[in-house]
Amino acid sequence: MLQKILVITAFFAGLAAFSPAQAQQQAPLWNCHITGNVSGGSIGFIVGFKAVSGPGWITCQSATSQVQIPVQLGFYGAGLAFDLSYVKSMEVHSANIGVAGTPEALIGRYSLGANIGATLISRGINADAAFVVSKPGASFALGLIGEEAYGLGVRALGRYFEVRAR
Repeated sequence: MLQKILVITAFFAGLAAFSPAQAQQQAPLWNCHITGNVSGGSIGFIVGFKAVSGPGWITCQSATSQVQIPVQLGFYGAGLAFDLSYVKSMEVHSANIGVAGTPEALIGRYSLGANIGATLISRGINADAAFVVSKPGASFALGLIGEEAYGLGVRALGRYFEVRAR
C-alpha cells in the first residue's frame, strides 16, 4: 500500500513539475543576421535631419530550417547641425542575434542614442563604426562598413535604426 501511495505521489509531482507554459517556452532558437546597403543624406542649418535607408535581409537559421526575410533598413536622426551631405553607400552588418520565437521579432525600431559626426568634402568621418541597438526585449551589435559620403557639415543627432518589412 505504501508503494502505491509513493508511485501516485511521484506521478502527480511529475505532472506538477511539467506545465503547458514550460512547453511554450521551448520555442525554436534562431541564429540571425541583419545585412543590407543604405544611402541617403542629411541637411541642417541649426536644426538638422538625417535619413539613410535601403534594402536589406534578415537571415535566420535554426536546427531544422533557414529563412530569409526581405526588409527595408533605415537610420534616422534629428538634432543640431550645420550640414549638407550625402551618403552614397554604406554596408550594414549585425553580429549574430539569438532569437527565441519567430525571426519577425527583429522587425521594429531600435534606439541608437546620440551621434556626433562630420563630413568633409569627399570623405566621410563617422565617430562610430559599430554600436549596440536596442528596443524592449532585444538588443544587438550593428556595424557600418565602407561609408562613402560627400558634402560638408557637422552634426550632433539623436538617432534610431528601423527594420521594416518590404
